[in-house]
Amino acid sequence: MKNDKLFDAMLERQPKLRGALDMNAYRASLARELLTMRKRAGLTQTQLARRLGWKQPQISTIEKATGPIPEPWRIAAYAEACGVGAENAWTFTYDDAETRRVAM
Repeated sequence: MKNDKLFDAMLERQPKLRGALDMNAYRASLARELLTMRKRAGLTQTQLARRLGWKQPQISTIEKATGPIPEPWRIAAYAEACGVGAENAWTFTYDDAETRRVAM
């Protein structure tokens, strides 16, 4: 409990830290959803990369959430390659009113 109060106080003094933590959580959530999408399509990372004309390490980076948040066109291409229509895959914005929708 004491650590929670200390953490809350730190976030009050450094509001940008909260935003960074929120973006990291979003990146991790997005990575999990994309990984699930690929596995439901029955594809390996290598197979998906070939469909997209990408390299396998690019797929790995996206799915491990170790790089920047993928651009919307990459998410749409990934979804289409997994058999999920891009128009149904993701709706999101990067501001405080962030919304996400996954069609699975």
